[in-house]
Amino acid sequence: AVATAAGLVLPPSAYLGLVALLVLAAAGVAALLLRLDRPSIALLVLLGTAVAFPVEFRGPAGVMMSSSLPLAAIICGLSIVRSVLARDASAFDRSRVVVAAATFLGLTMLSFTMGQFPWFPSPGAPLPAQIVELGLFVLSVCLFLAVGQQVHQLRQLQWITWVFVAAGTVTCLVQITPGL
Repeated sequence: AVATAAGLVLPPSAYLGLVALLVLAAAGVAALLLRLDRPSIALLVLLGTAVAFPVEFRGPAGVMMSSSLPLAAIICGLSIVRSVLARDASAFDRSRVVVAAATFLGLTMLSFTMGQFPWFPSPGAPLPAQIVELGLFVLSVCLFLAVGQQVHQLRQLQWITWVFVAAGTVTCLVQITPGL
């Protein structure tokens, strides 16, 4: 009833933003609760919100963001907190994968820094868009390491992969079929 009343009072863009915020908050709470017992379920929730139910909203400085971006940040943050509280340094070992991810992250930061200098006479992208893009790269590395820390069996990785393939298939079929 409250949502219907808000839909009648608020302009459509504000109402859709409020709905996106509520969906994001519900997904974040669900991921937080599911993360405590079974971390791989939070990754499945992330896949569902990213592929099957994408919701976009206007973020800071007017940049359009997907609802999966803050949810991925929550998963990465909880993974870091879990590693620190459990004093488990296995996520930050010196394996080749972690070194490659850290190198990629360092090169991303270097690229962002060097991109701030005026190398060409044309104006660059706005700074908020550059920061969001940098955030995407940082978040992808953190999520990669979080998945590596959470998935311990090949069977878990297969389930996550099949959920991703199924969600992508359903999304493609809905977009292709005109009546759906």
